[in-house]
Amino acid sequence: MKKSGENNSQAYTSSLDHSAAPKRIAFPGLEDHVLCASVSWDAEKDGGNRKDRAKAKVITLLLGYLESPVKDLWSSGESCNLSFQGAFRITNDPMGRPLLICGPLCGLSISFSHLLRSTWGALSGGGYGLGLDAATPMDFGEGYPYSKVFHQDEFDLFCRQFETREKGAAALWAAKEAVVKALGCGFRLISPLDLEVTSRTGSVPDHRFVARIANLAIQKIPGISVEAVPLHIVEEEGIYLAVSVLGVKRN
Repeated sequence: MKKSGENNSQAYTSSLDHSAAPKRIAFPGLEDHVLCASVSWDAEKDGGNRKDRAKAKVITLLLGYLESPVKDLWSSGESCNLSFQGAFRITNDPMGRPLLICGPLCGLSISFSHLLRSTWGALSGGGYGLGLDAATPMDFGEGYPYSKVFHQDEFDLFCRQFETREKGAAALWAAKEAVVKALGCGFRLISPLDLEVTSRTGSVPDHRFVARIANLAIQKIPGISVEAVPLHIVEEEGIYLAVSVLGVKRN
C-alpha cells in the first residue's frame, strides 16, 4: 500500500483472454455497491509484470460488467459484456487508496489482492473507501502468532463460524486487511489488535461482520471518524475473501 499523500498514476489498456479464467464474485448484501471478480495468471507466461497484467485483466472484466444491463450483473449466464476496449489508469487519493479513471468514469474506488497465482479486484462508485483482501488457511498453521494479531474473543468467533482454526484465522486476517485498505492507513498507522471484528447481529447468522476500531487508533488515521466498519466475507474454492466499503449502509 502506498504511503499517505502519494498520488502516483499508472496507465493500463484493456486486456482479457481465455487463459485468465475470469470469475464473478458476489458479496451478499453488497450487490448494488460493489463489483468483484478474479483472474488467474501464469507465472511463466506473464513474467515479472504478471501482477500488473492481472490487474489490467481484472479491470477489463469489471468495466465489462459495469457496462452490462443491471439484470445481468449477477446472473449465472455469460451475458455480461467482456469486450470492453479502452484505456484506463489508476491514481491514488491523499490516503494512498487506489482510484480508477476511465473516460467519464472518474474516481471509482478499486482494490486488489494477489494470492496463489490469482488476482482479485473489487470496484465501487461514490468515492467510498474500499478494501479487498484474500487469505488462505495454508498460511495459518502451527506456530502462527495468533495472539499478536487476533483478540481471543474474535478468534473464537471465527473458529466457530468457519469450522477450524486455520479457516477462521484466514477469514479474520482477510477481514482486518480489508478494513485497513478501506481506511487507507494499512498496518503502518494502527496494529491488527486495534481492530476487533464481531458478528453484525451477535448471533452469527451469516458472513457479515463489523470491525470496531480502538479509540486511540482512530486518532492516528487522518480524516477518519468512524468507530465501526462493515465487512462481508465469502469463501471461494478454499480462499477467504473479505471486502469492506466505507459509507455504505449495511443491509
